[in-house]
Amino acid sequence: MTRKQEITWYEEFGLIIHKIIPYALILLTFVISLELAHTFHYVEYGHAFETWLHMMDYIIIGIFVLDLIYIARRCETKMYFFKNYWLDILAVFPFALMLNVVNEFTKILYFTRQAKIGQSLLHESLEVRKGVSVAARSGQAGRWIRIIARSLRLVSKGVSREK
Repeated sequence: MTRKQEITWYEEFGLIIHKIIPYALILLTFVISLELAHTFHYVEYGHAFETWLHMMDYIIIGIFVLDLIYIARRCETKMYFFKNYWLDILAVFPFALMLNVVNEFTKILYFTRQAKIGQSLLHESLEVRKGVSVAARSGQAGRWIRIIARSLRLVSKGVSREK
């Protein structure tokens, strides 16, 4: 494959990605709207539908990551890329996934500490109640972080930065 054929293929790839982005933004707006409606209890949906929404979100993130890779390869320097596309990088960062990892890690630490301490029943019940309330709050926090991260993707890709 010659250099000219490689550039042609790569440019076609970029054109396809740029044609897909508006549809991904529309789908992202739909996902954000449903997540907000569910958060404020306007819409109730089951676990299967929530899984479907997460899958749509991952597909959208994948499209945005491909676009970001295309833009990064076209930039002359890394400094230019990071200086001009930092918001796009933040938009595809999986904040909700990181929150879930931290949440699971704290659960493991909590249960390990409970197994080692072995104090009185009253003390353990108070700790469990605190843990349950933290877990309940982190579920809401996780939902809000997902909404904010999706909105950031919508804003970063909605504004044309291609120069």
